[in-house]
Amino acid sequence: TVGKTVQAGEEETSKNAQMSTLCRLFWFKANVWVAILSFIGNYFWTHYFYSLLGVSYSLDGWRLNNVPVPMYLATHSYFLSYHVVAGLVLRRWRTSRLRAASPAWLRPLGSFAVVSLLASSTALTEAVTISGYDHYVIADRKFFYTVGSVVYGMALMISFPMFSQLDEPSSGCRLCGGSGDLSGAALAAGAKEESLRAAGLGSTSPRTPLIPPVPPKWRPSGAPGAGGSKPGGAPPPRPGL
Repeated sequence: TVGKTVQAGEEETSKNAQMSTLCRLFWFKANVWVAILSFIGNYFWTHYFYSLLGVSYSLDGWRLNNVPVPMYLATHSYFLSYHVVAGLVLRRWRTSRLRAASPAWLRPLGSFAVVSLLASSTALTEAVTISGYDHYVIADRKFFYTVGSVVYGMALMISFPMFSQLDEPSSGCRLCGGSGDLSGAALAAGAKEESLRAAGLGSTSPRTPLIPPVPPKWRPSGAPGAGGSKPGGAPPPRPGL
């Protein structure tokens, strides 16, 4: 009995050591961190894009909180790419000779400028590239490129610096703490977008409801917009496609 107890204790210690090692691997921490951010962004923030910018997905398929499930998976890949590149640039800035030679009062301003440039360029690039996706319906492209880039860039200005601290030498095992920080960042970004919506900064086009409709093929026959009362009726064409 004593031998089995000792063996069980050794196995538990080994499992804890393996988990501690896993939590210190950057690829693991980065993927968990970005997975949380991607879920929050799709499940909650997407609806601010629906209401503020008047955009919607016409992609047919299963949806979670009216966001197509494939978008949750796609978001993870490009969010991870954005944040890894931004982390490399921010680390290069923090260790640069230019920053070291700058006065102490100027360094925070330099960091703010670098983060702002990264966030705004990323947001604008994504806005331009995603507009070519056939299933992303945009009511007002000019408004989407300008205001949309600003709103998205403000969220990235919060997440980029946080992600860059995930694997710094002084951070140790930052997975749990980083996840808590991420939740705070999500609330901050959500409050920012909510303030914009409350201020009336959003699309007023009557063609774009607060939450886009479910694709016609998922509506029962005879429902409004499902192609009439006859089963199998052809769905009406989508605006903007």
